[in-house]
Amino acid sequence: MLKIYAALFLLLISSIGMAQITMTQAIQTKYEAEQYSEIITEFGRQADTLPAKAIYYIGMAYRMKGDDMNCLRYMILSINKDNRDPEPFYTKAMTFNYFNQFSSAVPDFEQAIQLDPSPSKYFAGLGDAYFGMNKYDEALKAYQTATTKENPIVWPYKMIPKVYLKMHQSDKALEAYYVAKTKFSKTSDAYQNVLLNIGELENLGGHYDQAIVALNELRRLKPTNYEAIPLLIQSYYGKKEYESAIPYRKMLHDAREKNFLEGSLKNSFCFDQFVYNGHTILAFESYDEGSKVPYYKHLFQVLNANGTIEYQIQTEFSPQSVAVGGTKYLLSLDKNETHTTFQIGFDDGFDYNDLKKAVIGVIEKN
Repeated sequence: MLKIYAALFLLLISSIGMAQITMTQAIQTKYEAEQYSEIITEFGRQADTLPAKAIYYIGMAYRMKGDDMNCLRYMILSINKDNRDPEPFYTKAMTFNYFNQFSSAVPDFEQAIQLDPSPSKYFAGLGDAYFGMNKYDEALKAYQTATTKENPIVWPYKMIPKVYLKMHQSDKALEAYYVAKTKFSKTSDAYQNVLLNIGELENLGGHYDQAIVALNELRRLKPTNYEAIPLLIQSYYGKKEYESAIPYRKMLHDAREKNFLEGSLKNSFCFDQFVYNGHTILAFESYDEGSKVPYYKHLFQVLNANGTIEYQIQTEFSPQSVAVGGTKYLLSLDKNETHTTFQIGFDDGFDYNDLKKAVIGVIEKN
């Protein structure tokens, strides 16, 4: 009789185990079919009675519905039931990343990696956590490790150059962007963003021809990417080929008239940048034209070592000067809430070298 009871008990345990496996498979099938609401409605309230993997899929259903708090709750339930699966630890950590609770995310990423060090995404998520904590050395190491895994995800290739930029290593950032360029589809926004960053860094490094190559490729892929146009203008100004920049200036003015521009480009665009006596100078041109009241046309922002504006030099439209037959624009200075106008004038069609020389003269005196 004892043997019969033992056999019946084992049969009961086996039946319960098979039922739980079947339940987990059913929830997984619904999850893969994107039936997230059905999963939550049918199984959410009975999670305590379900296996850890089934609870995990319920949490993932909440995540796909945008309910991150419940996602976190179910990941914790899943881990409490079985802490041998790395995926709930990873999802829990990613949720902490989303909440900007990066220090809380790190232990869970590390636990997922300890359980299974093969997925690229575990190291990429860990890199994101360290990046959010401004721990760039640790972030770089995690992202680089992510790229060494089999079938690595592309995210770390996007982030590695950003880390180098945070570490003020623009040369390495540029190298990393060229590597990233080989990882993304040419039709993707990520590829186009890489080209824009390459153009900007090549331009800043004085490699104007390389910048023009990258930016022209971007323009061919997406003619409506207006962010590339100021960089192209800056490249031609760096080469002192001012005539070559004229068509691109016209593109921006036309786009502005058609209300195609967004953000800071709606008001002005940067057409040149250079360094003088340790100061970075950014030169902007506004779209204003034809007004009968004073306005700033060309603005030269002089930055200090921290990258903030120390003062500004500009060409200012002067109705009074025009009224007496003088020049259209007068050079002026805004510094320490004081406005100073100089008797240095320019008309349309001026030689940019003359304007730049006059601006440098003001910088030398200030």
